[in-house]
Amino acid sequence: MATALLDADVPLTDVQELLGHAVPMPTHRYRRGSKMLDAHAAYRMMATLLAELA
Repeated sequence: MATALLDADVPLTDVQELLGHAVPMPTHRYRRGSKMLDAHAAYRMMATLLAELA
């Protein structure tokens, strides 16, 4: 969820607050995860399903 929010340009501070992180460092790691998600089977399945709904 955090990666999706950051990919949607939700400010890091807003995601940090949502996750309950006191400092931005742990939240920032989710920004790096977006490229890794592209290859994940569940992420690809979701993208396929959403494309079929459109």
